[in-house]
Amino acid sequence: MPISPSARGRLLVLTAAILWSTSGSFVKNIDVPDVAMAAIRALVAGSFMAAWVAMARVRLTWSWLMLPMMLCYMIMNYLFIGAVQRTTAANVIFLQYTAPLWMFLGSVLLLGERADRRSLWCLTAGMIGILVILIGHASELASHGVGLMMGLTSGFFYGSVALFLRGLSSHDTAWLVAMNNLAAGMVLVVVFWVVGGDFAGWGIGGAEFGFLCLFGIAQLGIPYLVFGMGLRTISPQEAGLITLIEPVLNTWLTYVTAGEAPSRSTIVGGAILLLSISLRYLPFKRIASPLWFGKERERTIADSDQ
Repeated sequence: MPISPSARGRLLVLTAAILWSTSGSFVKNIDVPDVAMAAIRALVAGSFMAAWVAMARVRLTWSWLMLPMMLCYMIMNYLFIGAVQRTTAANVIFLQYTAPLWMFLGSVLLLGERADRRSLWCLTAGMIGILVILIGHASELASHGVGLMMGLTSGFFYGSVALFLRGLSSHDTAWLVAMNNLAAGMVLVVVFWVVGGDFAGWGIGGAEFGFLCLFGIAQLGIPYLVFGMGLRTISPQEAGLITLIEPVLNTWLTYVTAGEAPSRSTIVGGAILLLSISLRYLPFKRIASPLWFGKERERTIADSDQ
């Protein structure tokens, strides 16, 4: 039985989410400094994407907006790796999922889009989820504080990258992702060299390098490709809802492969965050309800409830 284009799109996006969810397992099981891991991961992913761009004969384009986009991507890439090394993967993944909230604020403040009531309520709920995670680790700020702040800031830059990608939607996505990763990797190496870093101190052996290559290709390069293919047949909103499986699966995989269990506050705060994001993007429409006290009211229900 042939599979429909929409079902194929959902499977592709689900595959991308599953591959993305392996990030915590990779970071926790590769004993390499954060700068080295972020740089090599990005360079490998960028090289993979560049090869795909060349084989697909993608038209190479340019915009000055790509410069701040690449800078934001580099910062996001380093902060994410550094955060996972300094606190639990669950904390970082859930905090990075604040990106849609930052995207909403950016679209309102920078792009002049209208702030609807549902988005404001979801933003408020999301902020509550963040506070629950942070307050739950108040007694561990000495050991987790830097990681928590890096994870939260990573979410901000993730949202910034998404806004730039949205503004550059006329350019090929694979080309943009290739540039982001190659630029991020090269800049991190150069910055490390300028500040007098010791490359010999990275201590990367053959096994570590092999895992880093797998990290860059399987967790970053391939997911972006299949995610982009999935978006050809389903909406970004539906894709966003499907990828909400990533933080949940990431937390479970990290627990299985590294024995790292999330705290209670992380589970509660993360659940609030995911709920706020899902309510933001679930399709709703308004229907007329029966008369109530002589007036016709409208109530909002999810399409799936009809």
